[in-house]
Amino acid sequence: MSTDTPISEFLIACTRSGLFPRFSFSRQHGEQVSFASVLRNSFERRPYTIRHSLPGDLPALADIEAACWPEPLRTPVGELEARIGRFASGQLVMEREGRVIGSIYSQRILAAEALRTAVVDTVSLLHREDGPILQLLAVNVLPDMQNLGSGDQLLAFMLQYGSV
Repeated sequence: MSTDTPISEFLIACTRSGLFPRFSFSRQHGEQVSFASVLRNSFERRPYTIRHSLPGDLPALADIEAACWPEPLRTPVGELEARIGRFASGQLVMEREGRVIGSIYSQRILAAEALRTAVVDTVSLLHREDGPILQLLAVNVLPDMQNLGSGDQLLAFMLQYGSV
């Protein structure tokens, strides 16, 4: 990894290996990260990984939707696929022992005020690649993994990742 790697890319590379920054890791390093700055920060190994969602994850994501939500409230697979295509860096999955156990979805929007009149069928139209606000759309974790705090951990990472 070069010395001009954005922190967001560095964080995802670490979490793909199961290494997570402690809460003290922050933007104090600016937009770029170097190995020296990494050495000054503490990382910890966790029993799961987090990575960007891929189109190949769609069957697992549909299974998670089915396990977490009654049918009328599930996000259709077509919309999940569109989210990955529209804003790939804002869609993450959590894996444990090679199994996708959770997902978190987001989009960037220009202004929070736009949410006052948005409805579920049109909220995706608010996405703007350069939007300054990260809107969290959903956090889903398989029911048998919820007792491990997986949803909280996925959300905490997304907030940290989104802030850089």
